[in-house]
Order: sequence, then structure tokens, then C-alpha cells
Amino acid sequence: MKRLFVLTMALFLAVGFIGCSGQKEKKEDNGVKVIPKPPKQELSVVSIDKLHDGLAQDISPDGKTLLFSWNMGQPDKDPNDEMAPANLLHTMNLADGSVKKLSNSEIHQGSARYSPDGKNIAFLENVETFFQAYVMENKLDAPKKLIHKSDEIANSIAWSPDGQTFAVSYFLINKGRIVLYDAQGNEKQSFQQQSGIAIFPQFLDNNTLLYVSVNRGDNTLKVMALDVTAGTNKPKEFVAGTNFKVSPDKRSLAYLVNDGDRSQWKIKVNAIDSNLKVGSTLTEASVKDSSVQMAWSPDSRYLLFSDESNIWAINTKNGEKKQLVSDMRMINHLLWAGDEGIIFTAISKEDEKKGNYNFNTYLIKLK
Repeated sequence: MKRLFVLTMALFLAVGFIGCSGQKEKKEDNGVKVIPKPPKQELSVVSIDKLHDGLAQDISPDGKTLLFSWNMGQPDKDPNDEMAPANLLHTMNLADGSVKKLSNSEIHQGSARYSPDGKNIAFLENVETFFQAYVMENKLDAPKKLIHKSDEIANSIAWSPDGQTFAVSYFLINKGRIVLYDAQGNEKQSFQQQSGIAIFPQFLDNNTLLYVSVNRGDNTLKVMALDVTAGTNKPKEFVAGTNFKVSPDKRSLAYLVNDGDRSQWKIKVNAIDSNLKVGSTLTEASVKDSSVQMAWSPDSRYLLFSDESNIWAINTKNGEKKQLVSDMRMINHLLWAGDEGIIFTAISKEDEKKGNYNFNTYLIKLK
């Protein structure tokens, strides 16, 4: 299998909406009419358009630029060879569709993330047989800095909200750790996972890091919370689950759970508070397997999620869901691009029937 798929499949580790019914005019006892507020418009798909070949990585903080990796249309001369043509980082102006190559390399680049201030980009690149972490300024042809090289495999990157720190998770066989770096790629702290591996880091705030702990002994999956300012490596269990996403307003947590035998999976959305207390379950949705990708709407109202060949949106306020996309394969990189709509990467079933297994990036336009 091509190394491109190694990078893509890292995203699959485990490790709807309906129209509001009309509201009738109400009349108070004193005879004064009260005109109810119009119901908030639910999501509706206008179109699904192909943006470009390649894999979406991130959206710039201002919502105007797509960061994606692309092989520039190079043909795969030897399909049986381990290496596919290199996918390199590019940017696309979402307003006019113009594309620029961001960085040069002879090997794959991916898992790229903008810093919240938009000044830097941290990403992974194939180094020999493993993926290692780099950082560079958000400028065309800016020099890239290899921040760490070892036998450990870097697998995921996350920035702190203030853009001063980014976390990289590493693992090797049954051991894992998370390393914090400053914006220039200098190591600040390292947290060794006591048992198993640590993946999918995400900052809740500048002081609290969440991640998934995978115990290799019994394969239990837990979302852990670590105070990175405490000076100690004493994470606390947040919830039992994996593939989590915190809502932008930090009042809800979406995560994936199973029944213990990996045959039944579901997404749960729970209320959370600033003290990391998990409250009631707001909504649930059954899914086919653990390859689910999720993304929150900017207003924290909707949760997008993939389920095999489909993309759904669920209104976490009332639990109703709507199918947005169908007939896709290996859906990943769900991104909410502000007013532009929703961006995702997948292989269409139509292309698959033609023997074309290239990833494409699409834009769902909404109204």
C-alpha cells in the first residue's frame, strides 16, 4: 500500500435537519397579539462541487484559504511500487480558486495545521520510513524546520488557542508520548504516556490538553485531560471514547464509543463545563465503524460526521439529523469553511468504478 495511504489512514485510527413547523400567532389574555420569532433557518445543500485534486488539510483562520496536499497531477508510473508521487502542501484562494505551491519536497506532506494567528504552519513529512514533524512560516517557499527526528512516528498535530504552542503526538510500537513546542519548533515539554500510546491531541484552552489514550493491553480508549502548566504528568480521564471534538463554545463534547466488542459504534454528544465536568448526553447517533470524522459548525449548533459513504449533520439542540452527502469512499478531513460552506476529501464511488482511486476535495455550498 502506498505511503500516501499510511498518512491518510492515520485519520481513521480508533483507534439531520428538518424544516421547522409553522408557528401560530399567539394571543395574550389582554388581547395584545404576540408575533413569534421566525424559526432559525435549517441547513440546506445548494450544491456539491469539486474544488481540486488532493487532500484538504486545514482552513486559514480568516476562512479565506484552503491548505491542501496535492501531487500536481503526476502519474503513478509504477502502481506496484510502494511510493506514489509526492503530495506537497498547496494553498487555494477560496474566492477565486487560485492555487500556489507552499513548500517543496520529494516526499509526502500532510496533517498540516495553521496556527490560530495564521503566522505558522506545522505539518508532517515522510522522513525515510516514518513521518516526522516540521514547522514553517505561512509564506510561499519559507524554509521548513525539522523539529524532531527519531524512530518515533509523528501522527497528529494541534495548536494552542493563542498560537504560542503546538503539540505533536508520537508513538513507537506500544509506547507513546506528546511533545509541546513553541511556535518556532523548540521543545518546551514532553509527556510520556504511562501505558500504551497517546494520539489526537487537542487543546481545550492554553493550559489544558486533551488526547486519546490507547491501552495496548486491553485496547481501552479514553479521552484524557492534562494540565500542561502543572509541571507533572498526571492526566485525568475525561470520558471513555475516542475521535473526540470539542465544540467552539467549549460547552459540548462529541466523541465515539463502542459496546466493547468493536461491532457497535455510536457518536455521543455530552454537555461539559469549564471545570471539565461531563454533564448530560445531548444527543447520540449510531455509526457503522470507527473511521468516523467529525467537525463542529462555528456556532456550535451542528455536528458534521461521516458514516461510511455518507456525510450527516446533526442538530445537537434537538437531535435531528440530515444527510448532506452520499456515494463517497474514505471520507476524511471534514472542515467547516465559515460562510463558504463545508469542505471534505473523499474518493467518489463514480471514480472508483472507473478505476480512479485518487482523492479529491469538495465544497458543499449551503443556504
